[in-house]
Amino acid sequence: MMSITNTLTFEIRKELSELIGDVSAKGVFNSYGIFQEKSMFGLFQDNYFYLRAVGKLAQYLESQGAIPYMEHSEKPVSCGINFYLLPDKIRENKDLYKSVVLWSIEQIEEDRNQKEMAKVDLIRGRVNLSVRHERLLNKIGIRSFDDFLKAGAEYCYIALKKAGVSVNLSFFWNLKAASLRKHSMMLTQEEKEKALEVLNTALAKEGMRAIDPIKD
Repeated sequence: MMSITNTLTFEIRKELSELIGDVSAKGVFNSYGIFQEKSMFGLFQDNYFYLRAVGKLAQYLESQGAIPYMEHSEKPVSCGINFYLLPDKIRENKDLYKSVVLWSIEQIEEDRNQKEMAKVDLIRGRVNLSVRHERLLNKIGIRSFDDFLKAGAEYCYIALKKAGVSVNLSFFWNLKAASLRKHSMMLTQEEKEKALEVLNTALAKEGMRAIDPIKD
């Protein structure tokens, strides 16, 4: 026995499945989200199907007479932003209909990938690095972990001191270990000695006091 959701969305799911393969439906407030795997590319409400579109796809659909969901629906929901009621000339042209639906799903997947990439590149959450480290590094223009790796622990440490930020040797070890993708407690004595030598050479070039590991 089919659920109420599957019963009410049977026709639109059948229509879309013939174009792009299996789709599913899930209740979203007073409408139904239409999905392919994790991508919600459509809204179905009061027997109307709305396709998600942003950027160039949205511009194209509008040029073809598509109506924004927020203007068409009599009881719009907030998640309906960026959805469009397709004109008959698109839905009746199966090849074109399939193309815009696949374009929509591609946009969703690209957006998801970009967000995942952004999460991966955050400074916070990396080994030894917290929100505090992220905020301090942002002050010297280091916005991502990739920025941090390119700049190097030594540069970041010196730039922070120049900016008037109180940082110590322990802070430097956190940065250096993060650049090596290991916990600061796992730095070997040899790694510390080499890193300190490089840091002190860089400090000297800037006319700044060298670090004494005993005193600092």
